[in-house]
This record gives sequence, structure tokens and C-alpha cells, in this order.
Amino acid sequence: MNKILVTGAAGYIGGTFAYEVLKKGFIVHGIDSFINSNRNIIDIFSKDFRRNDSRFLHWTTKQTGKF
Repeated sequence: MNKILVTGAAGYIGGTFAYEVLKKGFIVHGIDSFINSNRNIIDIFSKDFRRNDSRFLHWTTKQTGKF
């Protein structure tokens, strides 16, 4: 089974893409910071694709004000 990494997996574009590849049988490893997205999309993925080994991670960054 093919695996794919999706950044922004809970956003509109990343979520739509992740959902479509999940329907095609891919295992999705999704990362999202949830700054401009909705955690509910991950619940939908989990409900619709229970038997899939996909994982979705909450990516956090510590902002220090320095670049």
C-alpha cells in the first residue's frame, strides 16, 4: 500500500487532497498546526477510514520572535 505525507492536512486544500487519496487506498500521514484549519476534519477521516493505518499529527512551533 502506498503512503503519502500531507502538510496542512486539516485545511481546505490539504484536507480535500488527503480525503481523495484516502478514498484511493493510500495511507496518509498528515501534519497540521491547526492555526487556520479545523480539527473536526480529522474526526471525519477517522470515521470514514477506520481500517486505514493513516496518522494525523498536530505540528506545533514555538515562536520566539527571532528569525
